Amino acid sequence: HEYGRYFATGLVRIATCAAELPGAVEFYRCARKHGCLVTCGHSNSTYAEMQSAFRAGMRHVDHFWCAMSSVTSLRARCGTPMQASMEQFVLMEPDMSTEVIADGHHLSDDLLRFAYRFKGPDRLCLVTDSSRAMDQPAGKYRFGSNQNGPYFYSDGRVGWTLNRQGLASSVAGLDHMVRTMYPATKVP
Repeated sequence: HEYGRYFATGLVRIATCAAELPGAVEFYRCARKHGCLVTCGHSNSTYAEMQSAFRAGMRHVDHFWCAMSSVTSLRARCGTPMQASMEQFVLMEPDMSTEVIADGHHLSDDLLRFAYRFKGPDRLCLVTDSSRAMDQPAGKYRFGSNQNGPYFYSDGRVGWTLNRQGLASSVAGLDHMVRTMYPATKVP
């Protein structure tokens, strides 16, 4: 398949694709065939689309509750009756793993406890989702290319969209995530 050239070098070890995109199932199959961890992220997928992705090899969802579909977000795309989303799929499917951004800004302690209780230590991991603003002073930074990547704003604690209406990234390291997760969950 056309995607194979990206995986053939062995350099790409993780491949993320939104399950609702055209060609997503083929992408998942190809990535899995080449030994990549196949994940779904930044997605507004339905439960059925997640099932198709799962059958094609997807086993992980990026940063749970952040930039992912919900029953409410799917209503705008699918109408009624309301549809189950990524959240329900991840919680229902025992072979799915996910990650949480435990920076104290993305998710409340209650959500961190909830995720740990439902997914456990073998299916839940911490992720920084950090950007180049990690441990830097407040200011405007770029995603991706430093020459033409899109801008976001860091207040020194978390990244925001430029209009300050939505979270854009974490700006804390994994040590901070551990220091947030432990008091919230009391797990070793």
